[in-house]
Amino acid sequence: MRGRGHAYAWIIFAAWWLYVATACTPNFEGESMITEDRAVEIASMAFAAQGRRAADYDVSIETYPADENQWIIWFDKKGPFRIPGGKHAVVVNKSTGQSEFMAGE
Repeated sequence: MRGRGHAYAWIIFAAWWLYVATACTPNFEGESMITEDRAVEIASMAFAAQGRRAADYDVSIETYPADENQWIIWFDKKGPFRIPGGKHAVVVNKSTGQSEFMAGE
């Protein structure tokens, strides 16, 4: 009789462990990601921190070709002619929102 009690205890323990192991795994499908709109807001703040006004620039966004985990937001100086060195960029990490300003040439 004692052997059966241990077997039942092991079955209950295994069932409990399986439940805990599956319930506590992270859900990567629901992983948060910075939206394009939010990335533009973050980039505009980083751009303003450099003493520039985003309103003076045409803004576009794309996935950064060098790293798919980042957005690259382009700031191209408005005007009838494009100015050499007038195109700046801010890279924003899609997961953390961390940004990095890159000055134009």
